[in-house]
Amino acid sequence: VGPNNKKLTLLCGSPHYSCPEIFAQQEYYGSHADIWSLGVLVYTMLAGQFPFQANSMEALGKKVLRGKWDRPLAASAAATALIQTMLVVQAPKRARLSDICSHAWVLDGARSAD
Repeated sequence: VGPNNKKLTLLCGSPHYSCPEIFAQQEYYGSHADIWSLGVLVYTMLAGQFPFQANSMEALGKKVLRGKWDRPLAASAAATALIQTMLVVQAPKRARLSDICSHAWVLDGARSAD
């Protein structure tokens, strides 16, 4: 949550990356929405497809609001665990940026890049 703790109401962004709060047309914190979108991005990079897919916006919204997704086959247990912390329907329970930066999957990648 940002320093001013101001909730947002603007419904924006690409639908596949939109958090449950946006589909529910609720106010939301930008940082929580960003963590969800990052979770979608990591999932998509590992799986080659979005975690939530549907033929209509209504169906996509229902899937996002349920928050159920399949583990990407190419993902390690650590990567899956990280995604699980980000794709949490209840926004306050989502990982924070500091949690993500200190996660084993991120740190292992940083170490192997050295």
